Amino acid sequence: MTTLEEMSRLAVQATARPWNWNVSLQSKQVRLEGSPKRGVETVLDFVRWGMDGAQPRFRSADCLMVKTETLAVPVEHREHHAAWFRDIDHPDARFIVSSANSHDALLAVAMAAEAAIEHEDTRPGGPNDPGVLWREELRLKRWALRSALAALRGAQT
Repeated sequence: MTTLEEMSRLAVQATARPWNWNVSLQSKQVRLEGSPKRGVETVLDFVRWGMDGAQPRFRSADCLMVKTETLAVPVEHREHHAAWFRDIDHPDARFIVSSANSHDALLAVAMAAEAAIEHEDTRPGGPNDPGVLWREELRLKRWALRSALAALRGAQT
């Protein structure tokens, strides 16, 4: 499982988010795009590979699209399979895998935190007790946690 520190590092290295798919039926192209402040950037797209295949391309640091075959690296401890089993050495490729692999763990953490908040809400002297003044910082954290949980639940469907 990916650690929170690793997830943070991968998120910083990856193309700015939010990301979205762009499918053009007219030009028969599929792209994953990022929407940074300076305009839309292609995160990855696909190009023909051989007679009956395709490969993704990723955006390089100098904003050129680079074919996956040039980014493919042997997998540690599986070097003997390097001809037919490789990984992609690119920040966006690693971020995509990390995000997918971490989703269930993040959802579990968020749900546990929500349960703790619900327990706090029903505790005598909790935020529903009009005699208690809760700090604004705690209210903001509770709102941020609930927003994050709602986003994770939305990604689930």
